[in-house]
Amino acid sequence: MRPVSELTLYRYRHLIGYSMLVLATVGLLLLFINKIPAGLSQAEEASALASSQLVFDQNFLDTTHAVNLPYHLAQWGSLKLFGLGPLGVRLPSMIFGALSMLFILLLLRRWLQENVAITWGLVVTTTTWFLLLGRAGTPDIMVVFWTSLILLLATLVSQQSKGYQLWKALAIVSIGFSFYTPLMAYLFAASALAAAFQPHLRYVIRYAEKTSVSLGVLIFIAVLVPLGWNIWRDPAVIRELLAIPEAFPGPLLFFKDLWTAAGTLINPFGANYGTFVTPLMSIPIVALATLGLIRTVMDYHSVRSYVLLLWLAVLIPVIGLNPTQLNVLFVPIMLLGAIGMQALFRYWYDLFPRNPYARFFGLLPILVLIASVVNLNYTRYFVGVTYAQSSVEVYNTEPFLLHETLSSKAYRDQRIVLITTPERKSLYEIDRSVAKNLTVVTPSQFDGAPTANSVIVDVRAETQLSVGQRIVLPPNIAKLVVNDHKDDALRFRIYRR
Repeated sequence: MRPVSELTLYRYRHLIGYSMLVLATVGLLLLFINKIPAGLSQAEEASALASSQLVFDQNFLDTTHAVNLPYHLAQWGSLKLFGLGPLGVRLPSMIFGALSMLFILLLLRRWLQENVAITWGLVVTTTTWFLLLGRAGTPDIMVVFWTSLILLLATLVSQQSKGYQLWKALAIVSIGFSFYTPLMAYLFAASALAAAFQPHLRYVIRYAEKTSVSLGVLIFIAVLVPLGWNIWRDPAVIRELLAIPEAFPGPLLFFKDLWTAAGTLINPFGANYGTFVTPLMSIPIVALATLGLIRTVMDYHSVRSYVLLLWLAVLIPVIGLNPTQLNVLFVPIMLLGAIGMQALFRYWYDLFPRNPYARFFGLLPILVLIASVVNLNYTRYFVGVTYAQSSVEVYNTEPFLLHETLSSKAYRDQRIVLITTPERKSLYEIDRSVAKNLTVVTPSQFDGAPTANSVIVDVRAETQLSVGQRIVLPPNIAKLVVNDHKDDALRFRIYRR
């Protein structure tokens, strides 16, 4: 009988595990995306509106707000392809989220044992925190994307992996683009401190090839030209990038905000559902991250520990000033959790170094724990976000209801006039990408639309129509567009000639 180590499945077990984990990540990000969340939050509406208003002309640098520009460029293309629907708004976040998970997996594979990387990767990809970021049409996912990508590239460069010159060039370009994302400057400040004090990092920098460094600096400057021009026009952009509050809190308020942020992260008795589900971390993840922090402190001399500890030292004061900016902690906390899980695995293996049966059966409780955490994470997001009253109230279903109607066969090619309030006009104009003959007007602009096949009236704008305008509406009501709420379910009336 052939030994287990020669079986094909055994030899490729890690590759199979990574592949299945990537597929699971993509599946979770796409699962019920048309229904969960059921509408757009205010932040998603603001992001979609900002992306749709990008104008590519000779005045692009003068008219474009550069903060989060890489994300808005991606979302602009997505809205052009899919309109103001779930995919149009959220596809960039899903792509950046899936790539972030891939980078985290590759990073864990470099830092830890492969079985730990796969097991912990399953936990990370199912966390409510990750799903909230990866399935929301806002730039919040970018801090996770850039942090995981740059940390992976920095690891490849410091280990002088195969093709590390290419990784170095990609790292420089990525660092340049990441400066468009708020709070990333603090991570580089911590990394600079680590490079100054850690011997191996000092060695890598000191003996870096001067030509590649000079070329990298030129590429870095070129990438930052739009951002630099935006800062020149409006220095307040610096405050936005650094998340500096309008007024600095006093010592008492500072520590109170830190306590509030800690509660948002770990307090199991402060559960709340909205655009974020709190606590962001379950108790087992908190326990493993704490164990990982202890191991990191004990192993303080390594490059990995230097970077993580300095990141935390720099970011904790930032969180005290901005207790809502917790996404910047996602990657460091998940890396600490992975280190804690590896410590747990090693401890059990050390107890039974020569008894494979004891090692296997001893791991069963750990696997049961992981399965329960995954199930809890799935339930908190896919059930809690769907049915919690506080969550339902923060998502506006109207954009998706309208998009579904306009993109249907019955209305896609018709000449349609949509009457809505002035504050919603720009948002609904995004759907011209799926309804080519759509005209969006406010009540004061409505002239009867004599050439339109259908007139759609937003119920919030209906009261603003004059008696004369109501008379010239088409005589037949073809459809009532409603949501699934108990109260105020009617959102649009569709009149057809």
